[in-house]
Amino acid sequence: MRLVFERGMEGSPKGHALIYFRDPDRPGVLATYVIVPPVAMDISKYLPPMFAGQGLNAAMFQAPQVVPLPPLPESVDSLAELERLAGARDDDLVYAGEASSSQVDVLMTSTAEAAQLYLHFYEDYARTLPEVPSAHHEEPAVNGPSAEELTFALMSEQERLGELAKMSGAIRYAIDGNDQRLADETLERMRLLAKHLAPKYWPDRIVRAAAAPRAEGGDLLQLYVERCYKLLEEDYPAVAQLDQRIKVASGEA
Repeated sequence: MRLVFERGMEGSPKGHALIYFRDPDRPGVLATYVIVPPVAMDISKYLPPMFAGQGLNAAMFQAPQVVPLPPLPESVDSLAELERLAGARDDDLVYAGEASSSQVDVLMTSTAEAAQLYLHFYEDYARTLPEVPSAHHEEPAVNGPSAEELTFALMSEQERLGELAKMSGAIRYAIDGNDQRLADETLERMRLLAKHLAPKYWPDRIVRAAAAPRAEGGDLLQLYVERCYKLLEEDYPAVAQLDQRIKVASGEA
């Protein structure tokens, strides 16, 4: 997909845009409003206490980094109307290509993809903005998520576990071959991926096992990966057996 900025500039997006598609099956256009929140928000902090003890996955309540409203574009009579609104509100106006309102799943996917692309443009621009000097102390720079982390966020659970299995093999290979650079790079990628794994997969334990020397972490890491796949398959008897093997391997038994 390619975004065409008809108002505003790709190199300096405003963070809020009217994004539209042309519907080949009917007149008018399909439009949504995309917002990149300027302030990060942790929704889990605002959950009622009754939910706090339920063991719910905090990722379920993570605020999205970009929000298309509505998630399924609505019909607008004319492009001229969008141009008028964009000018009055000082929004970017972005063309995202053709999409049919009759293909709801394709339209929703295209909308999400367009929103993510707009987010990438905004993040690239935001990184070029000068930092505000402080008279008292220097605040640490806050960078947006990397392209790889965004890719992990958009993956399915099965795809994430596939990446985890590949990284597990790569990091053990690097440790066995005394390739510290590859080991460090793979471990950092694994930490990024772990942010997007549900707590039931024990992501923190996986990262600790990956960082351990071969003699201590190799077999344990393999058991953790096997356990992830059994959880995905909902093979709970196998999960229970692996839990026992993990206790023995980690010295907890």
